[in-house]
Amino acid sequence: MNVEVLGVEVGHWCRTCALSSGMRVWYVNRTLGRLCLHSTTGCTDADHDDVELTDQPTTLWRT
Repeated sequence: MNVEVLGVEVGHWCRTCALSSGMRVWYVNRTLGRLCLHSTTGCTDADHDDVELTDQPTTLWRT
């Protein structure tokens, strides 16, 4: 199994912190020749994932 991060969106609303410190990470999981696209959310300031996805986050793509 191989995991590769594709990009990170920052600026989503964190309900717990009441700040725009939420993020969403897009990643690909490669297993036995198959590609699966996934995303996960989290807060950049604390260890929780109470994140509301906003319409216009800032996307930081890996190069």
